[in-house]
Amino acid sequence: MSNSDAGPNFAVTQSSANSKGGPPLAFPYIFLGCSWGLCTSGSGLPARVSALHDPLTTWTASLPAGGLWDATYDIWFNQTRITTGQATGGELMIWMNSHGQPVPRARTPVVWEDHARWYLKSWMTQHAGIKWRLIQFRRVQPVSAVANLQLSPFIDQAKSHHWIKPSSWMLNIDAGFEIWGGGSGLATQWFGARS
Repeated sequence: MSNSDAGPNFAVTQSSANSKGGPPLAFPYIFLGCSWGLCTSGSGLPARVSALHDPLTTWTASLPAGGLWDATYDIWFNQTRITTGQATGGELMIWMNSHGQPVPRARTPVVWEDHARWYLKSWMTQHAGIKWRLIQFRRVQPVSAVANLQLSPFIDQAKSHHWIKPSSWMLNIDAGFEIWGGGSGLATQWFGARS
């Protein structure tokens, strides 16, 4: 990994990932809020979902062609306010791009958010015996950047399915790359968010 001028950026300079399936081998990311005991100052997160004020995010990435990966936001929720540990109140993933991933099935629901179409899937997942709801929005037409992406419509869509509760706490806004294979050269050129 490398960083330029201590700015909101990073690059994957070397990766030996070589998996064909299962959980990703790495998830390098940049974030706002709290994640596993690290909290950014002045973020306003964690915050109750019912008290969010139009969270926005901008992310510009560099996405080389090879490998098996996705470029995704990973936003975590919990029933109580926590700053570390495994959240279980929902994991909201917003894939803006991917490589080597299977195309969603023809019957996968498509929703319209932020002037774009997204495949929407949700299922229960688990790690080390702990279970939570995973909600995946996957852009039908992949992009390498989003500007002022409004997160509230995605959260509202999840709330309408009762996957996320208004009383839950949003912990963070992560942006990064789930990597199964390859990944060298994946980079965040700029990231910004507000809660």
